[in-house]
Amino acid sequence: MKVKVIENGTVYDNQQPFGYSAWPTCTVLNDGGIAVVFSGNRLWHVCPFGRLYLTKSYDGAKTWTKAETIINTVLDDRDGGICVFGENKDKIFVSSFTNTAELQTDIIKDMRPDLSPVNDAYYDYLFSKYDKAEVYDKYLGGSCAVSNDNGKTFSDFVLLPVHTPHGPCVDKNGELIFVGKALQDKEKYGEYAALPKGFYMLTSKDGISWTVKSKVVDGDIPEYEGLSESHAVVLPSGRILVQIRYNGKDKHGICQTYSDDGGKTFGALRFVIEKGFPPHLKLLKNGAVMSSYGYRFDDMGIRARISKDGGDSWSEELLIVAHSKNPDLGYPTTVELTDGTFLTVYYMIPEGCKNAGIYYTKWCIE
Repeated sequence: MKVKVIENGTVYDNQQPFGYSAWPTCTVLNDGGIAVVFSGNRLWHVCPFGRLYLTKSYDGAKTWTKAETIINTVLDDRDGGICVFGENKDKIFVSSFTNTAELQTDIIKDMRPDLSPVNDAYYDYLFSKYDKAEVYDKYLGGSCAVSNDNGKTFSDFVLLPVHTPHGPCVDKNGELIFVGKALQDKEKYGEYAALPKGFYMLTSKDGISWTVKSKVVDGDIPEYEGLSESHAVVLPSGRILVQIRYNGKDKHGICQTYSDDGGKTFGALRFVIEKGFPPHLKLLKNGAVMSSYGYRFDDMGIRARISKDGGDSWSEELLIVAHSKNPDLGYPTTVELTDGTFLTVYYMIPEGCKNAGIYYTKWCIE
């Protein structure tokens, strides 16, 4: 298999201060539009100012609506997940998450000391006006919101005790299945108690009220410390396939597990993709599943693999974007369009640019 690139284009680019944008997810709406959420309004990869944006295209990705703010807390709203759910696929779920100010301050101090004064001034002001414990109680954690009118309006956000970059997937009945890593920064996230260390599967019919269904990966296994960002997909057989980013001392890439009993139990982890991460899984119209991921090593860019046997084996790599000059890239998601082509949306810093932006590649398999 070989990729034939049909078109490269821009979803969102802003090279002004507070223009850095990253970690997108795309989906196809029930009215045929394409929706992308991402974290924007940023100074850099880590800063206090991120918010969750939504933009749509109704002409096959040629033009995009003005980016609309969906979630904007006083903390840094990072990543953007989105999916369509409900019996009629008429509801939209979006997700994001926040870090502690302490964690982000340490990262900026170490990697971008030039931004430390701005970062420190913001948090000094914030916590001089508002009690830090109250801010964390209200805003810290995995956040999500729901639209019942195809994205015209969204509910207030609620907090979840887990997070993953691209959000949940949907089963054949339109129910949300969210597989994410348990957050450990406080004892309670909204109305949900913090979960023990590990990855968990949560389910919801409305996107607001959630049930913890099962533990997917135990927090005590040796590999756990290298595991971070996950994504799931429900296959025609009913199998729930889960892939998780792995960054260990010995190797980097994607691990995988699955459940054939509706999520009650999951099998042992298996390392399936070398170097690429994090994963986004997409069920294709022919029943195969595609895993899209960023590649930050030699020939940096965006890649994918396809499985025709429920994740038991994977194809050779499909090179969607190659030879990028900057490793600050990735988090691709892919949708299949009505004409059988694929649209992959990702973030990267193009050569000669300072800020990361959101871009797409439309492609097919030769």
